[in-house]
Amino acid sequence: MDDRGIVLLLGARFAEQQYRDAMPEGWLREAIVTDDPLEALRELWREH
Repeated sequence: MDDRGIVLLLGARFAEQQYRDAMPEGWLREAIVTDDPLEALRELWREH
């Protein structure tokens, strides 16, 4: 019940509106476009 996780979708296309609209409701809380996905993931974990 208390488990949490992250779904990481890699690829710039997931920041495009047509892909974001196709996601299940509640899936996409924020889109991060970066050249360093590992550092972005580390920062995300630090924030949460």
